[in-house]
Amino acid sequence: MSFSSTISITARVDREEVPAITVAVEMAAQAMKMAAEACPSITLRFEDPASPTDRANVAHVYLTTLLPALDAAAGSLADVERHWMRYLADLGETGATILLCNIFRHVRDRVLADGSAPLLGKIRELNLLAVTLSHRLGIQVADVDREMANIGARRLLSDYRQRSAIGSDAAGYAIAQCLLRGGFDAVVDPAILEAAQHHLGSFTSLPVLLDERARQRRAPAAAHG
Repeated sequence: MSFSSTISITARVDREEVPAITVAVEMAAQAMKMAAEACPSITLRFEDPASPTDRANVAHVYLTTLLPALDAAAGSLADVERHWMRYLADLGETGATILLCNIFRHVRDRVLADGSAPLLGKIRELNLLAVTLSHRLGIQVADVDREMANIGARRLLSDYRQRSAIGSDAAGYAIAQCLLRGGFDAVVDPAILEAAQHHLGSFTSLPVLLDERARQRRAPAAAHG
């Protein structure tokens, strides 16, 4: 099998998730660089998740997320499931690897703006849907919810929209894990991926990683202070 020298990733995500996706690609690239000097480079582009798939620029990996479904004026859960089955099947027809991110189950406002449905309950339904879609379509799920929940919303200063730097770091870590543990299998040498997973670390190292990234963000401000 021949492997690619450049990995293309297209992210079709909510704009709130752009920082987390950027962090994920940065972490995955850094881990592979530590694993092997001659590792592939990664290119990242973003597409509007509501737009048709750009068939002229098919990526190796598509990153997508259920967060837009949370805000969409969708019908029943069955309607949402049918929509996502069609949407993900269409992406799958490109031959690319599909990676679906679930949603962190923490909300500050526990009802929708119009008071019509519990927001937390809808997040739980969508996360269960992610598992169903994974089983039916053979796609991978990045368990953003688990990684962020293990750290805790209080420390992350974040809710389901990942509106904090440390929240984006935690979500990005979960996505980077998924990229290295299956997302890149078709384009990267398994030996590089195995070593990169080791460098990225297990969950036990995530708190240390979050502290280090927070320290790096504070350093420029301290230098100019």
